[in-house]
Amino acid sequence: MSFYNIFCSAFCVGNSKQKRTTKNASIHPQQVVSVITAKSQSPFHAEDRFVPFTQLTITSQHVEILKKYWEEVIVVQRKDIFHKTMLFSIEASPKLNEIIACQKYCVRDLTQWPKLHRICQAQFDFFHNLIFNLNCDPAAVEKEAIKLGKTHCEYAKYGLKPQFLDIWTQQFLNLAERLKIKDPEERKLFLDAWLNLISYIVEWMNYSYAKHMSEQRQKCPYQ
Repeated sequence: MSFYNIFCSAFCVGNSKQKRTTKNASIHPQQVVSVITAKSQSPFHAEDRFVPFTQLTITSQHVEILKKYWEEVIVVQRKDIFHKTMLFSIEASPKLNEIIACQKYCVRDLTQWPKLHRICQAQFDFFHNLIFNLNCDPAAVEKEAIKLGKTHCEYAKYGLKPQFLDIWTQQFLNLAERLKIKDPEERKLFLDAWLNLISYIVEWMNYSYAKHMSEQRQKCPYQ
């Protein structure tokens, strides 16, 4: 499952029918700082190369910790972590409900919404692939984040904006903090790895979104 499909591609496929708040997470996403320089393998031209403020510094130890506690904790304690994240995100910002429904009919009981289930399963599958098959390789993470940023741009007409990722990140990290991991050192490595991974993805998505929005405006300046 490509990250291209995680948050957005399922939003506007078909017309499937479609609460509770959490405290702010103590872990907060890092601020995005845009720097244009350096050469690298990228879908964009070298002169437009973006260097994110947050670098993906996950080590092999972090990856092993992510794998270990994915199987021992997430699957056992909170396999619905992505579903809960989406439900809490929608409650924090009800506008997300309309975006997922492409501004069409939404069911009252979000827990029974097939479309939302598909999105959440796609998130689960993507991160599983990223951790277990791609080992959080920076180039692979960057590539998928750029694709997703472009998808956000394509669905901006429904109100989808990069800022919603901050809500999603906060809710996910809040749930991750509640997972029961006995070893304090490994718990810290686990949470640090998730924060670094998601922050890196969000920066690339925000950059890609802004770039493609700019390109669209240049092509259709009067729309």
